[in-house]
Amino acid sequence: MSEELSSRARERILAAWASAVGTPPDELRRGEETIVERPDLAAVIVAEVDGHRLVAAPPIVVDTVRAAAWEALIDAHALARMLPVPAAPIGTADLLFTERRPDRPWVRVTEAGPADLRAVRTGVAESEWQESGLDEMHRAWVSWAAEGRPAAVAGFSPWHTHLAQLGVIARAEGRRAGFASAAAATAVRAAIEAGLIAQWRSRRGNDASMRLGQRLGFVRLGVQSAAALTASRP
Repeated sequence: MSEELSSRARERILAAWASAVGTPPDELRRGEETIVERPDLAAVIVAEVDGHRLVAAPPIVVDTVRAAAWEALIDAHALARMLPVPAAPIGTADLLFTERRPDRPWVRVTEAGPADLRAVRTGVAESEWQESGLDEMHRAWVSWAAEGRPAAVAGFSPWHTHLAQLGVIARAEGRRAGFASAAAATAVRAAIEAGLIAQWRSRRGNDASMRLGQRLGFVRLGVQSAAALTASRP
């Protein structure tokens, strides 16, 4: 599906991910693994983006990572199990992108303030809120139910110069009613109008997130996994 993104967009996406792992984009080769040793990391970060394989790992595990099969690296649980120090999977997520503005939402959407964020947060599980990443979003918008209650929020933050990382969540009673889509569409439009490419990370197994991203016009271009080191050997 990568043909739905322009070549310029794919270049910018790859440049952002190269920056994230800490390597110049012109050193990447399609179908080859680029492994960057990162003493500042306490996690292993793996991504396959538009056919390019990128890994960032701390020195204590970099030799194990270099010897591993790609299939083990790109699965967060397999990655955590194979590391030579205790580690915990952070997760595996599909990476989707769009450079096109979605249609304007059909429900009322306004820029979100702290009270709006709190109102939505009280209607979701804390684990869902943390997964959404909305605490770190640069800007956020809220969609409103007919009775004047905040129903969903979405936002974005600039990420490695070229991308806008998206986050969205709806109150439990407002799901499957278009409120999350309305808030997310507004956030995506704002990100693209700011000159960024919108990035949607959809955790494996979160089918609702994948469906929403695709409805908004996002194109799957890769996958990411990560595992956190929970202890280090002397």
